[in-house]
Amino acid sequence: METNWLRCISRIIAIFLSLPVHELSHAYAAKLLGDDSAQKQGRLTLNFTKHFDLMGFVFLLLFGYGWAKPVPVNINKFSNPKRDMALVSLAGPASNLMLAIVSMLLCKIIRFVFVFSHSNAVAVIMLISFLKYFIIINIGLAVFNLIPITPLDGSRVLRFFLSNRAYYYVLFLERYGFILIFMLARSRIFILLISICSSYILKTFDFLTNSFGVL
Repeated sequence: METNWLRCISRIIAIFLSLPVHELSHAYAAKLLGDDSAQKQGRLTLNFTKHFDLMGFVFLLLFGYGWAKPVPVNINKFSNPKRDMALVSLAGPASNLMLAIVSMLLCKIIRFVFVFSHSNAVAVIMLISFLKYFIIINIGLAVFNLIPITPLDGSRVLRFFLSNRAYYYVLFLERYGFILIFMLARSRIFILLISICSSYILKTFDFLTNSFGVL
């Protein structure tokens, strides 16, 4: 029971730390590309309450993947709306992947130092356990948000590669986005695919950070 509580607390803390970074990355990318709409609405911040979305938060707690309140974007302020919107959308998942690989490296550094020190074993084990959840949550966030269904980031990235005619049909289907996401989230095949993609990313990051052990 105690272990389950620790896992639940670790997951909630990981979510509270990861989602603001994800949304801040969207807002900052939009600002760099000429749109200050998010900044004017106070979204250029790490304050969790500014980015909170109840349904996305519930999805994260129940399924391990979800979303925050979408950052407002005015595509009319972009020099190349289609391209810049895709870049803004990619900024969120990219930030989660960055958090994951940095956390994995930090986890390995802590393990390395712990071997040659007499640190508090319980504190070190709890920190490593949290970092593992943090890594998994962030990879899950990145993979899930890259799914090409509204309101997820992948839908905006997909538009960059579509013709105008195909883009029209995507806009038509957007109204059913939440229903599709809910149906997919309950599908075993979908969950398996998310797990496989996340696993490959996890293994890749593990390989990339293994150089620390060699050094």
